[in-house]
Amino acid sequence: MINPYFSTSRLSKCCNCLLMFFDHWIPRFVLAPIFFIVPSTILVSSLSNTNLYQQLEASLGPQIAGTLKSSHLLIIIWVVLLTYIGRSLFSIIQHFALEDSELTKKDIVSILNTIDVVVQSKCNRFLRNTKQVLKKKLSSSEIFKMITQPDQQIALIVQAIQGIFETLHGNNTEFRVGLMAVKSEKLTDWFVFAPENKPPKTDAEALSNPSSAIMRALKSKSMIIIEDIQEELKKKIKTIDVL
Repeated sequence: MINPYFSTSRLSKCCNCLLMFFDHWIPRFVLAPIFFIVPSTILVSSLSNTNLYQQLEASLGPQIAGTLKSSHLLIIIWVVLLTYIGRSLFSIIQHFALEDSELTKKDIVSILNTIDVVVQSKCNRFLRNTKQVLKKKLSSSEIFKMITQPDQQIALIVQAIQGIFETLHGNNTEFRVGLMAVKSEKLTDWFVFAPENKPPKTDAEALSNPSSAIMRALKSKSMIIIEDIQEELKKKIKTIDVL
């Protein structure tokens, strides 16, 4: 089965639709064989079938039909080229269906490794604190906090998100990820941010403006994605959160 590629440009979407179309059994087992086999079969059969040769002559002209009949090498070359052209077209469609920003196997492995760091850290805390839990009589909430340590877990997740983005985009792009603390639907302060040596430039008071993206996201309880940060920075009214 051909895995469909998710793309954004018009060309990529068209190529993606073609890939999904050829994933069905009719194009694969009916149309594709017709495309490759029928033209070659007609040419080969015309060498021995007079009626078929006359039809070929009427379609292509006496000169081209005569050349094909007298040169079997051209027919062999045609069959090979037809197969090569078909495979090349399919490879081109696959190439344009995959956006430059699509994830590769290497990117996916990097994401899994980053997530594994967070999970492994939690496992280490669990093993490290198991003996203390067995010796002391603790409540379920105390055991949960001791093992999970939410503050540390959240900080690792934020660092992982920041690390994933920088890994995917290479060393030429710098990403900053921050998590804002909210109390009674009001921003209080930055809870954690990454990288740690580059704190956010905008404080909670400035971001409390109703027009800021974080306040609109908080009010609507939905995700807001800024497509063009540079364009947003040019606007007179602040609508994004600059970390």
